[in-house]
Amino acid sequence: MTGSLGGERLAFLARLNGATTGKGRRVYTITDAGRERFGRLVRGESWSPGDEAGFLLRLSFAPALPGPDATGLLEMRATHLRAELEQFDTATAPTETEWLDAGAAAPSPWNRAIERRQRLLLGAELAWIEELLAHARAPAGPPGRS
Repeated sequence: MTGSLGGERLAFLARLNGATTGKGRRVYTITDAGRERFGRLVRGESWSPGDEAGFLLRLSFAPALPGPDATGLLEMRATHLRAELEQFDTATAPTETEWLDAGAAAPSPWNRAIERRQRLLLGAELAWIEELLAHARAPAGPPGRS
């Protein structure tokens, strides 16, 4: 028993058409409206390219998106990373003397190491995204696709 009159009717019709006995499977499909909503959610009208977790979540659904939407997602993140790297490159860090003249303690070597780490991570992620973009624009598509 399926638990619903509609399900019983379908099971009865399936048996009439020669289907084997046993519990049938339910198969769900996405509607056109659902596909459109999914695309809007993944493209993320309210998403910020600076949101790393949101980017990675959306990227995990990229295979379900049309090619231009997937590459657009990567391009948005790449643009954001380039802007962050530019801030690192153009910011003029005060010298130790300037810190002391201002009456503040100079940043510790640990703080400078943390800043260096952040710069390296941004650069590595940007290189990774540029590699994905190159693969996505190639005729074969992104890596891992057959």
